[in-house]
Amino acid sequence: MSSFNQYFKDELAYLRELGREFSQAYPMLAPMLADRGGDPDVERLLEGVAFLTGRLRQKLDDELPEIVVGVATLLFPHLLRPLPACSILEFSPLMTGARDRTVVPAFAEFSSVDVNGVACRFRSTTATEISPVAIADVRLESIPHGKQELKLSLDAAVGVPPRDSLPESLRLHFPGEGYEALRLWSWVLERTDDVLLRAVGPDGRIRGEVSLGKRSLKVRSFDADQSLLPMGSSTFHGFRLLEEYYVLPEKFAFVDIDGVREAAGALGMESPHGLVLALRFDRRLVDAAPVTKDSVKLHCVPIVNVFQTSAEPVRLAVGRERFRVKPTGLSVRAGEVYSIERVTTILRHSGKRVELPCFYDFSHSGAADSSGIFYTPHYAPSVVGDGVDLTVSFGSASQANLLPDADVASLDLLATNRSHANALRAGEIRVATGTSPIGVSFRNLFAVRPHVSPPFGRELHWRVVAHAAMGIRALTELDVLRSVLDVYNLHAIVDRQAARAGELRMAALKDIRLKPSERLLRGVPVRGIDIEVDAEETGFQGDGDLYLFGSVLERFFGHYVSLNSFSRMTLSGLTTKQKYVWPARSGSVTLL
Repeated sequence: MSSFNQYFKDELAYLRELGREFSQAYPMLAPMLADRGGDPDVERLLEGVAFLTGRLRQKLDDELPEIVVGVATLLFPHLLRPLPACSILEFSPLMTGARDRTVVPAFAEFSSVDVNGVACRFRSTTATEISPVAIADVRLESIPHGKQELKLSLDAAVGVPPRDSLPESLRLHFPGEGYEALRLWSWVLERTDDVLLRAVGPDGRIRGEVSLGKRSLKVRSFDADQSLLPMGSSTFHGFRLLEEYYVLPEKFAFVDIDGVREAAGALGMESPHGLVLALRFDRRLVDAAPVTKDSVKLHCVPIVNVFQTSAEPVRLAVGRERFRVKPTGLSVRAGEVYSIERVTTILRHSGKRVELPCFYDFSHSGAADSSGIFYTPHYAPSVVGDGVDLTVSFGSASQANLLPDADVASLDLLATNRSHANALRAGEIRVATGTSPIGVSFRNLFAVRPHVSPPFGRELHWRVVAHAAMGIRALTELDVLRSVLDVYNLHAIVDRQAARAGELRMAALKDIRLKPSERLLRGVPVRGIDIEVDAEETGFQGDGDLYLFGSVLERFFGHYVSLNSFSRMTLSGLTTKQKYVWPARSGSVTLL
């Protein structure tokens, strides 16, 4: 879809050039269009007419988008929202005798260095426990019987026993943008047959050992409460997984190890040094790149350029139908509305503050308290750049354009800094805010993933139709699955490399088969489906990338099956004959 700039230029050129030709052909009808004058008032008038007719033409070319946008707002609100800039943040705790563990809550805010005079604001996506413990060394060592161990040497704070430093659940992140990071992560999940916590003396001998077992490994980065992007209550969880896979695949590369503090207490260590966490693989990692201290990190959390703010007050002037929503204190190019969280107003007759429900909510229970008035959001391509312009209107269930009995409406928003954050490199998100943890430094591990605006026009129409027509059996047709996955690769719009990687992944999918299946669940037979996917590994950046793709896809299918059913997916690599088999799943529940 053409940007508004092009529509404006076309209309202005039409007025100036074709207007002159029309005047020459009909001098008695339009004599004033013959020459381009120097009167600034006339030029202003021409530009105003070009602006209005350009907006009208844009809307006509969009084939009157109100119906499509309305359906998307109700069922697929994420299709109308931008993809904000995002990254992974690493905390560095104090290691000077501190015993306290700091919990950084979800949605804590962090700021960047100035970018063209704007400090971009990011927030964490989940709570993070920061303990006075650090990784001193990481090694991958071969052991007897053809196995290997990934050994993490841990240091506690000076003068603090490890049992007082370690958290109950130790979260590991496997950083890096190359395939080796995902490969190591996938091996930890697929090939670990035991997790061991050891006390090692200065001479290197093992003084004590506690087995935590393979069950201590937990993957929580796919859970709904670990969402990278804020989602509405009507958004399907499977769509969120697909969106986040293309936005920031590194956000999934986390592993939690439960029971670490209890195991450290059983070892009875007093020295802050000599604690080793060993993950034993059932085979050797072939052609592995050298493992370094930076291959595994602690105290990391995904962050996204979304923050809470308020809109400039909306003055409810009689005679107006739509009101522009603008974040307070931000210019058009430095701030963009991500979503409206709350709309309130004070009624004139009672002085009571009421919250206005959204017209597109499934529940209208709050309408009675607001005198039956709703607000309706309206999305349109921005006239400045590639963003989204948001306006609101008011009305009742039976009458459009009905204002509440109030003077001003107040809006609470989630906003982004638009494309300003795209310039941020590694280490440039390091400025504390009022909700940042005290006494802890932090930095982003890599350059942010860029902000991407949602497509409108025919692209939006296709995305809505593709979502509305989806069903589990349709998704098991290869062309349908490819087209749905391609819908979420929005970074391909701004990044040629992302576009090429997406094309290779889609071409690598060779076959998908669906078979009915049955299993007993608590003694009751349950019907489900077995899904078998064949793929060429050459279309992915190694087996770790293939494993992550399969992990996202099998959870997507698990959420898409009908109620009281399940799916079980198998992903086979055609070149190496590697096969990944996931347990049966129904929604977010794994059926063991």
